[in-house]
Amino acid sequence: MDANMSRRSAVRTIVGLIAAHALGFSSLATAQVATLRVAASSGAEDTPLFVAIDKGFFASHGLDVKADLFANGVEAINALAGGNADIGVFGTYPFLAAVSKGIPLVLIGHNWGDALASNQSEYFSLVASKTSGVKPNDVPSLKGKKVGVAFGSGAHAYAKALFKQAGLAESDVKMINVQAANQPTALANGDVDVIAAWEPFASKAASTVPGAVRVMHGGAQQFYEAGCLVVTSAVRDQKSEPLTRFLVAYAEAGQWIRAHRAEAAQVAAKWLPGNDVQVLTESLRYIPQDLRLSKNTIDGYRTLSIPLMISDGRVKEPFDPSKFIDARFYLAAEKQAPQYFSDLKPIPEGRRIAP
Repeated sequence: MDANMSRRSAVRTIVGLIAAHALGFSSLATAQVATLRVAASSGAEDTPLFVAIDKGFFASHGLDVKADLFANGVEAINALAGGNADIGVFGTYPFLAAVSKGIPLVLIGHNWGDALASNQSEYFSLVASKTSGVKPNDVPSLKGKKVGVAFGSGAHAYAKALFKQAGLAESDVKMINVQAANQPTALANGDVDVIAAWEPFASKAASTVPGAVRVMHGGAQQFYEAGCLVVTSAVRDQKSEPLTRFLVAYAEAGQWIRAHRAEAAQVAAKWLPGNDVQVLTESLRYIPQDLRLSKNTIDGYRTLSIPLMISDGRVKEPFDPSKFIDARFYLAAEKQAPQYFSDLKPIPEGRRIAP
């Protein structure tokens, strides 16, 4: 056999081995496909979930993910607790209220947030009508105004935190219970002067109500509300490997959103009927895409979220939130797929959370 024939034979052998390996890997990947059901409280903050499904990120990591959308976090928690979902996607306040009552939930990552921030309120805004006379960044001028907000929601807590920060008593404003989806209409009709809203309803009001003003976006210094990716303790113990893959795909989706906000809005519009793509694109400007956990999560819950919930009567007494936070899945995802975290600012070593 001459040298050329020998080289060609060797190449064919290597190609054959690669093909055989690929087929074997494909068969293995197929055998390991895991089904996960997600219960989410429908909103713009769920865009990473929608993108990971729509763009095939979950599928590429061997996951068959099915999503059920609920009206609020409480309903999503009920699905989790009843065994009808593996993962829940909702806010800080429903999560902390649930664990304070003994529901065995565990935080494995943030649906939205900023791991470097000691306070979190970017998902919320105050939006005022043109006729209210309220100007941007002028929260004290809300005195005497009618404020529409969904009572008991994170936006309600956000508004209270802003009022306190601005030196306003709750009695200085008239709070009116308006469900989130109805707030832009209530503002347009003059039923309220201002709304305290989350996305996409804040951006919808700011974009569609003539002359509306975004008085404040975030800005609550004594407030911590980051989106939550939550499982039950049973699911954590039984499905640890698929959960890591889930967070890898979620991180991939988050990075894709950071680079393709307008396209991500188009995906979200498929899941959130009645929301304009332009409004959703604007919404995504205000939602930090960072699933990482840090010591800021624990400190924010302990020093800001839980005391606020105690003052509101939603939690009876202080408790240690670290008992309900498990960082090992996020840390494993970060180690396995660092490329999906590479455009985020590193967490300072002293603020990194232990597994």
